[in-house]
Amino acid sequence: MAKYAGEYSETFTVSLPIDQAKAHFSNLDNIAKCYGDVKSAKKLSKPGTMKLTLNPKTEIGVTFNGEHTCTWKFTDENTLEWESNGKGNIVSKGNAVFTPSGKKKTKITYTESMELDMEVAFLLRALIGPIVSKQIREGTKDYLQRMRDLIDA
Repeated sequence: MAKYAGEYSETFTVSLPIDQAKAHFSNLDNIAKCYGDVKSAKKLSKPGTMKLTLNPKTEIGVTFNGEHTCTWKFTDENTLEWESNGKGNIVSKGNAVFTPSGKKKTKITYTESMELDMEVAFLLRALIGPIVSKQIREGTKDYLQRMRDLIDA
C-alpha cells in the first residue's frame, strides 16, 4: 500500500445566521449529499458518525475504492471538527470555525487534510502522488461549493 495526502483550506462567508450555518455544515444528510461521488452513506449509531463508500475512481491505470467512517462534532461552541476512525482506506481530519459576521452572515474558516491508502504498482507510485494531492484539493473545494449551493437552493 502507498499513502498519499493532500489538504485544503478556505475562508468564506455564507448568508446564514451562525446557528443556521453551524446546523447546515454539521448535518450528515447535507454532508452525504455534497460529499461527491458517493456510492453509499450510512449513518451509524454513534452520534454524528457516518460510513461513506465512494464510487471507484481510476487514474492512469490505478483504481481507488474509497471508504471511511468519520465523526463530526462540535468541540466548542463554534468549532466543528471531524476525524476518520481508522477503519477504511481514507483518513480525513479537519475543522470548520464559525464566526458571526453581522446578524445574517457567518464567516467560516474550513481546513481539511486527507490521507489515502492505495494499491499502486511500484513504477506508478511517483506519478500518482501529484494527481491524488490535486484531486483531494479540488474535491474539497468542490464539496464546499456544493454545500454553499445547497444553501441557495
